Amino acid sequence: MSNFEIAVATVLRHEGGYIWNKNDPGGETNFGISKRTYPAMDIKNLSVLQAMAIYKADWWDRYGYGNILAQAIATKIFDTSVNLGPSRAHKFAQVIIGTYADGVLGPKTLAEINAFPSLKFIISYQEAMASFYRAIVVVNPAEQVFLNGWLSRAYDRS
Repeated sequence: MSNFEIAVATVLRHEGGYIWNKNDPGGETNFGISKRTYPAMDIKNLSVLQAMAIYKADWWDRYGYGNILAQAIATKIFDTSVNLGPSRAHKFAQVIIGTYADGVLGPKTLAEINAFPSLKFIISYQEAMASFYRAIVVVNPAEQVFLNGWLSRAYDRS
């Protein structure tokens, strides 16, 4: 399996299949692909292969996650990018490695990520995600229903 295939398997497991929960800010989604982002797409009938193609082109290749040497780090940043948006996912990484947090995964950020101890990075990244999710619930208590799932995603190391 390629690095992308390993990473996208984690994303697909976290995102699940077709969901149209009126309380979910993501709106109508299938495999994490949202109608809001892809309004012309038939989200309900989206196939896994179509979702994978979107993730490959619009996330993995676009943001250069394949340039991250540690598979666990590439997977974690990619998965977070899908869930919380690329800028926030990249800023989490930049804060951890101590570079300017502009949300852009450029050559300097990639070099610093690749030089950072993997386990230390993953643990710090998990804590950043968990803190962010908890803050969402503080601001909007109605989102408490999603917190356990979000925290499971934050602390997943696959």
